[in-house]
Formats: sequence, structure tokens, C-alpha cells
Amino acid sequence: MQSAGLRAISSVHTLESLTIRKGSSLISSDFVSAFSDKKLENLIDLDLSECCNLSDFGLMIIAKNCETLASLKLCWCWELTDKSLIFVVRYCKYLINLNLCGVIRLDGEFLCEIPSKLLGLKTLDLEQCPRIEFSDLMAIKRKKPKIIIKDYYGESVEYED
Repeated sequence: MQSAGLRAISSVHTLESLTIRKGSSLISSDFVSAFSDKKLENLIDLDLSECCNLSDFGLMIIAKNCETLASLKLCWCWELTDKSLIFVVRYCKYLINLNLCGVIRLDGEFLCEIPSKLLGLKTLDLEQCPRIEFSDLMAIKRKKPKIIIKDYYGESVEYED
């Protein structure tokens, strides 16, 4: 995928599902341009896995302009940090599935808001996220016992009294 391709896709305002995997030639400004001004506000399912140049600013623009997302996959987007995930939690309140496998710079600051902001979240995948504390995952599980959470090893987190 090149910049021109993403620009062309962003003109399809009725688009509900978009998968761009391994978009290594796309830079942060491509994402900002494509997702700004509510161009893709009807998206429900977005997979940007392995788009290694997606920045925090790019994801913040996506979160603010795609508030109806139900599924968001950002696997192996190495530049992302808690800063942009806080925006996702605050703006994308209809999320059901959030997959952050391999987003290695996450510390877990965004996790504390999940129980109160993402009421419909059913799955949270944090596999291969080395800086996420298991205790933070347990805190979510205590407040949302039905949620399926995958830990660093891909194991389901089970609530323990």
C-alpha cells in the first residue's frame, strides 16, 4: 500500500471495514491525512497490524474520527505508546475487540480506564506486550469478569480470589 492508495480509500466515506497489513511504506502523515475530518467515520472494523510507522499522533486522529469502531487490531505497531491508547479508550467507546499483540512500548497506563469507558469490550489481547503488568490485567478482570484477556504468553487471564 502506498500513500496514494490510502488517500483513495479515504474517499470511500461509507466504508465499514478496512484492513491494511504490513503497510510499511505508509508514514504517520498518511494516516493523519486519511483519517482526519471524519473521512472514515463509518468504520466498524479496522486492522492496521504491522503498520510499523503508525505513530501516537496518527492513532489519536483515528480514535477521534472513528468513534464507532467495534474492532481494532494494531498488532506489531511498534511506535504506539499508552499516550495514544488513552485516546482510543476515551473516544472509541463501542469497542468490542482490541488486539494489541506485540505493541512493545505499552506500559499499561491506559488499562485503568477500560472498565469504566469500554463497557462493551469483550476481548483484549496483550500478547507479547512485555511491559504490561499481570496485576493490571487482573484489576480489569475483577471489574469485568466476562472479558477475555490474553496475557504476554497468549494465555487467558482467569480471575483468582
